[in-house]
Amino acid sequence: MPLEGGGERIADEAYITESIMDPLAAVHRGFPRVMPSYLGQVPPPDIAAIIELIKSIRDVPRGLVVPWDGGVPGSATPEGVTP
Repeated sequence: MPLEGGGERIADEAYITESIMDPLAAVHRGFPRVMPSYLGQVPPPDIAAIIELIKSIRDVPRGLVVPWDGGVPGSATPEGVTP
């Protein structure tokens, strides 16, 4: 994947772990720098569980993913969207 500031990186387990602990270390080009750091807040077994979850859903066909409409979960239905 392309990185902000140049270069590329493989989105492997090491990258995911680093992104959770230090999200500004290697930011994917085109994505905002908004994720907080979870350093010291998420124990290693939980990081491993998150990685396993990501691996389990990575092969889900893209057509099954519903595009985000910009709304906030639990908020009013966006105008023009049928619930």
